[in-house]
Amino acid sequence: MIDFAALPLRKLLLRALLTMMFVNLSGSQVFALQAAIPAISQASGNDDARILGRSWKLTSLYGRELGTEISKAPQVTLIKDGVRIVGFAGCNRFGATYSLQHERLSINSDLVVVPRTCATQMDLEREFLKAIRSTDSWKIAGETLEFLSKDQVVARFR
Repeated sequence: MIDFAALPLRKLLLRALLTMMFVNLSGSQVFALQAAIPAISQASGNDDARILGRSWKLTSLYGRELGTEISKAPQVTLIKDGVRIVGFAGCNRFGATYSLQHERLSINSDLVVVPRTCATQMDLEREFLKAIRSTDSWKIAGETLEFLSKDQVVARFR
């Protein structure tokens, strides 16, 4: 018997998908699917779900509040599929995959930026992408999301 609580979320989702496929093909393992679904929601945790599927707008970077001179603030969205992060970095759009387990968050090295020439905000974009890449945890308080690197806030969003 597989201990669902010990598996990472992606493996749980894959297991649930495979179970659904098996149920659909055989029609005899209905209870296997019902057992997998509570394990998935328990493993993802309520706090993790609070940051998913919402667009978060950057309000400060490395402790500096964004000024009014910023024409469009960077933003991120952690897609509810539990795998992709997308957003706007200040000039260009970006995307990557991520790993999220409780308070641990890591943006994988596959970060891709859709290049565009911008006259402004390139310094902000470079600093923002550096912060995103260095993120190793997160916390949320009310309507504020913080990305942290080595226990230091690198980006704050609302």
